Amino acid sequence: MISQYRRPLPATNLRFMSTVMFDGRESSPLTGTQQITYVQPPHNLDNLIFDLKHQSVDAMTGHAQGDGSRPTPTEQQQIVNFEMALSTAEIIDNLAGRLEAHGAAGGPVPLTTQPFFVSINSSVHFLLPQFEQPGGLVTPGDGQFTPAIFNPFGAWASLPGSSPRAAVARGQAIFNSKPINIAGVAGINDDASAGGLVSGGISSLTGTCGTCHDTPNVGNHSYATCPASRCARQIPSPVGQRALARRRRTSAKP
Repeated sequence: MISQYRRPLPATNLRFMSTVMFDGRESSPLTGTQQITYVQPPHNLDNLIFDLKHQSVDAMTGHAQGDGSRPTPTEQQQIVNFEMALSTAEIIDNLAGRLEAHGAAGGPVPLTTQPFFVSINSSVHFLLPQFEQPGGLVTPGDGQFTPAIFNPFGAWASLPGSSPRAAVARGQAIFNSKPINIAGVAGINDDASAGGLVSGGISSLTGTCGTCHDTPNVGNHSYATCPASRCARQIPSPVGQRALARRRRTSAKP
């Protein structure tokens, strides 16, 4: 099985992030950080960089039990510069071999030039334009969406069916096109009062993997109103609540 998910990990592929931390707590006013929203260049990464700097301070005062004097602003910037320069993706499969061979575009190198902006290819904006603005696929606000999230292995689709590389291409096609009945998903099917999209909720809708994992060739959700982080901003998770409590205790120390 090939690991096709190339979503932002704790310390790599960070320029594709729409929230910092798995529950979004480092991109929330509750922690003194900023929601990551679309901003026109050259300031399009400002919110993300602010949140990552804040996270570096929290890591030092929390995990490392520092006194708050480090990292300095210069050190924070150095940490973020290092993190933002890292790209990771699987490069070799035991059966398919090199994942950039025979016309494919696997591996981390293509990720370094993969276009991205917050809300790119937003499935939610395409259905409900009042959300996840500006949306768009090629340019912000162009009104386009495609469920074909991944394309690195399209060149392998014409190989003989018994080829492991052809199997990878079939897996990519399933991710891009298999219909899925989406029901009972927090942040999508809920009533708006509970963090859902519309008043009265949506009992079910037909989507694909790309309905949630909509960032092209990466697979995360391109805007912070994805179900998990949307709820995290409104109702902090137990983990987030513990982090907030720890931060309050730390700041109260003499």
